Amino acid sequence: MNYPESWPVAELQELGEWQTGSTPRRSNDEYWGGDILWVSPKDMKTDRIDQTQDRMTEKALEETNSKLIPPNSIVMVTRSGILEHSFPVAVTERPVTINQDLKAFIPGDRLDESYAYYYLRASEFDILRTCTKDGTTVASINSDSLYTYEMPIPPVGHQERIVAKIEELFSKLDSGVSELEESQGRFNLYKKAILNEALEGGFSEEFYQKEDVESGATIAEIEAPANAPELPSIWKWVPFDDVLSEPLRNGKSAKQSEEGIRTLTLSAVTERDFSKKNTKITEANPKDVEDLWLQSGDLLIERSNTEEYVGLPAVYRGDDDYAIYPDLMIRARLDDSLAIPEYADYVFLSPFFRNYLRGKSKGTSGSMAKINQKHLRNMPFPLAPLEEQEYIVKRLDYIMSVVDESQKSVGDELKRAQRLRQSILKQAFEGNIIPQEPTEKAPTMDAGNANLEPGKQVTLSEVTNDAE
Repeated sequence: MNYPESWPVAELQELGEWQTGSTPRRSNDEYWGGDILWVSPKDMKTDRIDQTQDRMTEKALEETNSKLIPPNSIVMVTRSGILEHSFPVAVTERPVTINQDLKAFIPGDRLDESYAYYYLRASEFDILRTCTKDGTTVASINSDSLYTYEMPIPPVGHQERIVAKIEELFSKLDSGVSELEESQGRFNLYKKAILNEALEGGFSEEFYQKEDVESGATIAEIEAPANAPELPSIWKWVPFDDVLSEPLRNGKSAKQSEEGIRTLTLSAVTERDFSKKNTKITEANPKDVEDLWLQSGDLLIERSNTEEYVGLPAVYRGDDDYAIYPDLMIRARLDDSLAIPEYADYVFLSPFFRNYLRGKSKGTSGSMAKINQKHLRNMPFPLAPLEEQEYIVKRLDYIMSVVDESQKSVGDELKRAQRLRQSILKQAFEGNIIPQEPTEKAPTMDAGNANLEPGKQVTLSEVTNDAE
């Protein structure tokens, strides 16, 4: 950034006190569950810290290296995988302690904390570029590089006006972003509603105005599942197993290697993208996987994933024998005289069946819910006449493509808003959004921090009184 020439520049270590964090022993119950906020990277998803997921006790503060950090300090993540693309920064609104993956910066008198916060946000990518350590297992910020990172220091009054202008512009931007995000939510609701309508026979009336068909399926009908939508009279509830041309089949996982067999990754189904970027080469034994090669039209279903994704389907359309699929997926091959894969795909995507399979899933933890072949074989399947399935797929493909295009436009606007936010910050720190009062003088750089003594420990009573 090109700062105004009248603004002096100082290293961050000249402008305040720095503190590091620590984690009291987790095995000591007397250290946890108290009233003192303890900030870790998982709390750094906001710009203001007034709550944390974990809290420590005063006993932990007294007996460990943890130090209280006063309100209006700036905490930042300095060791985490998130530093590969982001530099989380936040302002404390209450006294806090921090863990060892964060650092705290306590601004001195010459610095408005919000000005410093916004400057660090404006410099996010430059800090990641110039201060990140090389060769570490986990992405980390080099402390010396961070302490000597430079910040322009206009007069304090001007800093406050810059902050006020940034927040005014951000407030307007936030209003627009909120409307865009609401639009995204409405698109998702509309998709769910149209899937529900289609699989309740909502397209049947317009279909039978053009076609005159009868159900050719001779499969015995089963009882409708609880709370299931009412189907058109010509449709049937049948076991999913009855529309398969061969038994369901789990995939096979193997160690990644330089040479071997191309294998899908779970993201191929999650992203509905079977390109090479969602595959890897594994050392799977060819004899063990000879029945697992993909064929065009295979319906793949995630059997193990988080609750959000378990049971998610995708249809593979591509060259036969392109790849095999991992153990986290189940393959379904449909009898093409009864059901077409894309119709089954929409059935699995519909809200009723997403909830049905989530309800059947089990797991040792909430992060890895699982379904099995039995769940799928017994799943009631709404069997429409084949011609109507084709009509439903055609109509849904068209509607979803229109909605997807609209969602993409909204997504592009959200990305533009993010770029605009960075542009506002850049303009602010180049002196372009607020003129400086001619009577204001920039602070001198040899004044020191009047209220901060390097290495001084802040007590709970001191910071609590300051907060009040």
